[in-house]
This record gives sequence, structure tokens and C-alpha cells, in this order.
Amino acid sequence: MTLATFLLVLIFFVVLYFLVTPMLSPLLSKEAPGTPGNAQGAEDLRYRKAEVLESLKEFDLDLKMKKISDQDYQTLFQETFAEGAKILREIDQRAQEAEQPPPETTPQARETRPPSHETPQAAVPKFCSQCGAALEAGANFCSRCGRKIQRVPL
Repeated sequence: MTLATFLLVLIFFVVLYFLVTPMLSPLLSKEAPGTPGNAQGAEDLRYRKAEVLESLKEFDLDLKMKKISDQDYQTLFQETFAEGAKILREIDQRAQEAEQPPPETTPQARETRPPSHETPQAAVPKFCSQCGAALEAGANFCSRCGRKIQRVPL
């Protein structure tokens, strides 16, 4: 085997390595990209969401340009839309899981927790003290004169 042939084979395998490695990296990782414990998973979902939105826009453009038939458009649109809905549900589910407090595991944990100190509620007046207009529920200011509503402590 000559030196030129050896170098050619070496260059071939180096190029092949750089082409195949990105395709195999998700398969070789220890944790799947979509698992909740992986911070990369949320980023992957956002990226996939952007890809789906871009695809839907492309399908609309392709239909307008008569590149695809109405039937193909409907099929592609429905499949991609379903994938997008699945991605959005997964994003919402992860957001809800992140907001939930950890569950209490034992009855002792519930008993040893200090009592919550809630602030006392204040009575909300029904009419403005300045102009006498009826106040809307939950309003902080009078809608007629703009005066700040003074709550009366209980």
C-alpha cells in the first residue's frame, strides 16, 4: 500500500467521522433529550416549536405558490399541527410540574410545619367616600373621581 493510498483512506475516515458524529450524538448521550431532568429538554422543545411554526408558514407559502396540492397541504398541515399541539402540551406540562411544590411525604412533616401567618382581610367599601359613586369589585381607585379606595381593617 502506498503512502498516497494510506492518506486518502485516512482523510476519508476523518471526513466520515465528522459527518456521522452529529447524527449519533443524541443516541450516544446517557440521558435522552426529552426527559424532564434534562435542562436541554426544555430548550429542545422550544426549538422544535419554532421549527413547527416555520413549517406551517412554509406549507402556506407552498400552497399559494402551487408547489403542493390542496390534499397534500391538508395532510402536511394536520400532521404538523398535531405535532405542534403535542409539543405545546409537553411545554405546559413541564411548566406546571415546575410550579408545583414538593408533596409532603409523612404525617409528621405536616404536623411540624409552622402555622401560616395570613394577613387579616380588610373590608372593602361599596361606595366612594369622596363622590359617593358605586365602586367596582376589586378596584383600587374610584372610576368616577379617581380617589384611592381606603380599605377598613377588620
